[in-house]
Amino acid sequence: MIDLHCHSSASDGSLTPEELVIKAYDSGISSLALTDHDTISGLSKAKTTARKVGIELISGIEFNCDCDSGELHILGLFIDETNAELLKLIKKLEEYRKERNEKLIELLTKQGIKLDMDDLFCHNDRIENIGKPNFARALYKNGYAKNEFEAYSKYLSESNLKSIERKKISDREALDIIHTAGGIAVLAHPDQLGIKDHKLLLSFISDLKEKGLDGIEIFYTGYKKNIIKRYKGIARKYSLLCSGGSDFHGESKYRNNKLGFYGEKKIIPKEILDKMKDFMKSYRG
Repeated sequence: MIDLHCHSSASDGSLTPEELVIKAYDSGISSLALTDHDTISGLSKAKTTARKVGIELISGIEFNCDCDSGELHILGLFIDETNAELLKLIKKLEEYRKERNEKLIELLTKQGIKLDMDDLFCHNDRIENIGKPNFARALYKNGYAKNEFEAYSKYLSESNLKSIERKKISDREALDIIHTAGGIAVLAHPDQLGIKDHKLLLSFISDLKEKGLDGIEIFYTGYKKNIIKRYKGIARKYSLLCSGGSDFHGESKYRNNKLGFYGEKKIIPKEILDKMKDFMKSYRG
């Protein structure tokens, strides 16, 4: 089994990198990509644990990019986490996130909300690495919402946070830096782009392809046969690699994400990883 999209507490997951790898091993995963948001700080510990338990740990990252429609996330897989240009960009993104998080804590405090900092940081002592899911979990645990979803809609929606949304990089910046770091660039969960019109979606992905996109996430938690068929067709049309991941953030009764699966008893196919590795040999040397 494989999973090419998951998160640890190095960004907004609830498990430490070590705990995540052990969870993956216990779940029967043989190859795991750690793709924390805008950071690679969890990779070292994840790799050390992966070597101990005997599974493949793929160095990854998930960039949150600027987008007019919805959410544009681009995964970098097989990256060289020591690349100087990549580290420089990540440092800039950490500053963006730190600034946004400090403003968000200030805004919530003004609303009379007092959060337990241990709940908020969740194994992470760096404010620049936490994200909205951390805030949602803390709001729920501290009794300000019935569940994490209510926390999002009540306190963390775009309308509530419009004035303090953090800065994001462009799609071209993300694609370029992933290739500079020797990786494969994959469009994550394309449905979250919010582009309903098929022709507009094709145009959007065609533009990304021209900028350097290598693949598209076909197998993703909750995707049904018709959605997968649609994205497979787009992948064929633009000669894109197919990818797949659960987007696992940790155990939660409010999330159905399960390591290695994109649905109930629907395992992410290993052959997509084999094709990626063949691509790396052919086009990345």
